[in-house]
Amino acid sequence: MSKLEKLVDRVDNAKSLKALCKALNALSIECDEQEITLDEAGVDLDYLPAFGDCEDFHDPKQFITWSATELLNYDWNLSPGEKFAVLPREDFELRD
Repeated sequence: MSKLEKLVDRVDNAKSLKALCKALNALSIECDEQEITLDEAGVDLDYLPAFGDCEDFHDPKQFITWSATELLNYDWNLSPGEKFAVLPREDFELRD
């Protein structure tokens, strides 16, 4: 299994939002080095899992996935390894 495949596997098997964030940041570094996108690596940001009971929240323009207490933010303008960040959910007004 290649390094890229191992990193994609870590994303696919993440058990928490923080683990998913860490795996996505590691994968973004490898993708940058190989000059490919996350999608080309096999990760579709539109289909990442959510963690916990959090059906009341959905804001795909700003947050790509969430848990009951945290949000996973993606900013493509940042450097690889820093594109994904877990933020406290309480810091953001939830919108329908």
